[in-house]
Amino acid sequence: MPNIHYRPATMTDLHAICYLGNEVNRLHQQVWPNLFAEVSELERDAAHWRYAIGNAGCFVASNEDGVIGFVTGQICRDESPMLVNFNFCRIGTICVATAYRGLGIGKQLMLNIERWAQAENASEVRLNVFSFNQAAIQLYQELGFDIRSMAMAKPLTTSAELAIQ
Repeated sequence: MPNIHYRPATMTDLHAICYLGNEVNRLHQQVWPNLFAEVSELERDAAHWRYAIGNAGCFVASNEDGVIGFVTGQICRDESPMLVNFNFCRIGTICVATAYRGLGIGKQLMLNIERWAQAENASEVRLNVFSFNQAAIQLYQELGFDIRSMAMAKPLTTSAELAIQ
């Protein structure tokens, strides 16, 4: 395996994270173009990633080529009288550059965010994964994640579309 280093992200990683974030967006947009915006300029999502780097958990994997993967997470708490309230870490995004997939980098990034979440007093890690992303589902199951719920959607005809018919 190549010499890979894992560390907390800094603002100097922003450009690379934007680039990898576009890889994730492109994959999702190809499957669900009616849900995900087309990838445009590299810095379009910079504010989103800047927030993740500065205000949440964000870790990168890097080697001599630069940043080749990242994961973001945020400490959350359900505030409902119907739920047991505790801190948990919600994974926002994980991405490994295409050329480096299958080398265990995603698994190491997830272990890094888990250790961070434990240090932040989180009791569990949660994430959402789209049903088409079978490689990600397999990784998460290997890491001990179980399916708790399923998000479902049904497109509706808008009033503007009805007026045309």
